[in-house]
Amino acid sequence: MQITAGQDSSICRAGNIQGWLLVATMWLASAGAVLIAPVLPFMEKSFSDIPNAKLLLLIALVVPGLMIALLSPFIGMVVDYFGRKRFFMFAVVLYAICGALPFWLTDIHHILASRVFVGIAEAGINTIAGALIADYFSGLERQKWMTLVHGSASLFSVTMFALGGFLGGSAAGWHAPFLVYGLALVFFPLIGLFIWEPAHVASTTASAAPVSDTPFRWSRIADLCALTLVSAIMFFVVPVQI
Repeated sequence: MQITAGQDSSICRAGNIQGWLLVATMWLASAGAVLIAPVLPFMEKSFSDIPNAKLLLLIALVVPGLMIALLSPFIGMVVDYFGRKRFFMFAVVLYAICGALPFWLTDIHHILASRVFVGIAEAGINTIAGALIADYFSGLERQKWMTLVHGSASLFSVTMFALGGFLGGSAAGWHAPFLVYGLALVFFPLIGLFIWEPAHVASTTASAAPVSDTPFRWSRIADLCALTLVSAIMFFVVPVQI
């Protein structure tokens, strides 16, 4: 069955609506860098009188990814303790507002600051959506949705790259692609309607006790983390250099 607001999470079963909603929210992180990569030359020209403008713009491009890498583990601990849904909705709103702000901003340092907050929001969205997929699904269903996340993210990135370039050539110039971030607000009511707090998280929050005392075995994922780091670096090289 699908859930709507007010239903008991203990009797709910996730389906395609929840799966695709979580997958789609995780696409937002894919748009973080590639959407504005095509307009970096226009931004560089616009801020040519600012010292180190090229370096600052490159940092603005990749800083959301840095925030994801630095903050995701801590955000994971916070949402495990306090719950997922409210933080999920807050992160989506933060992403939409801070992502769209550079449409109106004219100071490169303010733009850079807004990008830092976009990265914080992306860290929250990715961490919570991934945790909810693990909460809602198991076995082959869980594998299916996680595979869709990573497989579809590449296609979405290509689309966003093309859209960023197209909008950058409009009358609004390099400011235009930033408005796309604001479209993330559409997820706010959908999360409110179709996402619920997993029963084990809700009970843990109520008792203020940790989910589990079992220590996490980092050695099991160390090689995967190293591979992910190298892949992420390779991913950013292409949009930056193009």
